[in-house]
Parts: sequence; structure tokens; C-alpha cells
Amino acid sequence: MKFKNTNRFQLIREMFIYGNRLPAPGEIIRKSILKQIGFFNPALLQTQDYDFHVRTLLKNKIYIYQKPLVKYRQMINGSQIDNHSNLSILRQNLELPFVLDNFLKMDINLFIKVFSQDFKVFGKPTRETIPYFLGKIALKTDDQIRQKWGYETILNFIKDTKNLKLLNSLYSIQYKDIISLVNKINFDSKSQKINYKDTKFRKIIRKFLNKEK
Repeated sequence: MKFKNTNRFQLIREMFIYGNRLPAPGEIIRKSILKQIGFFNPALLQTQDYDFHVRTLLKNKIYIYQKPLVKYRQMINGSQIDNHSNLSILRQNLELPFVLDNFLKMDINLFIKVFSQDFKVFGKPTRETIPYFLGKIALKTDDQIRQKWGYETILNFIKDTKNLKLLNSLYSIQYKDIISLVNKINFDSKSQKINYKDTKFRKIIRKFLNKEK
């Protein structure tokens, strides 16, 4: 797979809408950047590189060297982490909201450069309304997990009545408009789905539940 040197702002937008766009193996990172953004989040297993890449891009520029430096081996028995098993898909779905939360910390100037093409639909954001705009953008994706995150982000935002009044004054948005956003969630989305009838998966879950007892 070839990774292009695309515009940093475009890359950040794609990372929000589509997922990780950078390969984990073969990275060379300055020590100063690690001090700035921290290391991998140990609480994440399936999306630790995705989370790290997002935090890196939000603060720094990157360059993608076009020649291959490493080879990635796919195990026949599917023992690698990204093996698309039921458990790996479940972990990815559960971890994704934590990764998306990183975008809520964006500087307004960076936010405008990254999502400028979306403002034609939603209007011009302010620093305070970034959660609302990110929620709306997430709701327009084809990923149900992102859609759910977007809806919950907006609901959390308007828990403070000052924010709802702000949306009303800036964009003439009312409470009924917020509630109707649930209709944007596509329950037949293209998100990776777990096969709960999978015998191996059910055995693992049963074993886990027995341990909890």
C-alpha cells in the first residue's frame, strides 16, 4: 500500500472521517515530539497507533517517505492484533470514541483549515462550538460508531444551557433540531459488525463472564 504526501489539513480530516491513514511500522519521530504529545495510550489496544497519529498530526507536520522500509507479516492463523476477528472489531468499536475525543481539543485556527469545506453546510464555527460541528460532521459519515459519537458529543455539549443558547444565537438552532439529529444515525451502516453467532467468539465471552463471577 502506498501512502501519499497529502496536505496535512486534508490528512487530519480524513483521519477523523475515515480512520487511520498512516502505517505504524517504520516511523521516525523526534524525541521532542514524544515529550510534547506523550507515548502510546496504554489503555488502548486496537487503536493505539491511530490515537498516537491523531495526537501527532494535531500538533506537528509529517513527511511520508515513499520507499518501503519494513515488511508487515500477516499470520496465517490470524494471531496479529488487526486480524478482523470478532474481538478485535469489538475492541476497535469501543476504543474509537476515545480517539475521536482528541479532535475536540483542536485549536480553532487549525479546525477552520481542516474542515473548511464542511462550513458551507453547517456555517462558520467558533472555538466554543467545535463540539457541535464535529458532531455534525461525524453524523454525515458512513460509520455508525462515528455517528453515535457525533450525536452523543452534541448532547453533551448542550447539557450546558448556555451552549444551546449560543447555537440558537449563532445558527438559529433550537432544541428540537438537536433531538431530530438521531434520525441521521444509519443503523444499516458500513461499520464492521460482530458475528455474535460465531461459536469461538461465544466461548471466549462465556469464559470471560465465568471469570468475572
